[in-house]
Amino acid sequence: LIAFIVGILLAFYNLVVPLNPVIALICILIGISLGIFLQKIENIPGWIPAFVLIISILLAGILYTQIYIKHHEVADNICCNTTQTFTATICEAPIEKSNSVKLIVNINDIQVDSAWQPSKGKALLYLAKDSLALQTKYGDKLLIAAKLNTIDAPKNPHEFNYQRHLKVKNIYLQSYCNSTQWTTLD
Repeated sequence: LIAFIVGILLAFYNLVVPLNPVIALICILIGISLGIFLQKIENIPGWIPAFVLIISILLAGILYTQIYIKHHEVADNICCNTTQTFTATICEAPIEKSNSVKLIVNINDIQVDSAWQPSKGKALLYLAKDSLALQTKYGDKLLIAAKLNTIDAPKNPHEFNYQRHLKVKNIYLQSYCNSTQWTTLD
């Protein structure tokens, strides 16, 4: 368990090079098989098979995290810092702020060159506070024409890293929309 957790942390903080999934999986399977085989040989010290198994489990943690992050990244057809039209579904309960309504949305489709393409990614949206924004609820589908921006890293040392906090939740984009930039579809 500790080796698997260490592998997850190494991959999450980008402390290892990206692994080729096929080669890594083959290495993991060979390592586990070799570790089990070495345990049955009497003349080999016990720490050698344990070491081989721990390295295999560490690789499994790295591979799992890299696949998970890749699966939840933002799609390639989303352009940051340019206005795009897209559909999104509210995936968490809206939160009323003093001047806005905060939403977490899953991006479903995006308009590219007058054609709709499937897309993926989570975004943090702030809607200008008005009666329509206050009526949004979990599960609503929205049509939005706004500029999606990447989330800035902290500018001061020892400052809370909001970018990393959102990355853990697989949120990589944010936007502010006034009342003319969005509408409810369903």
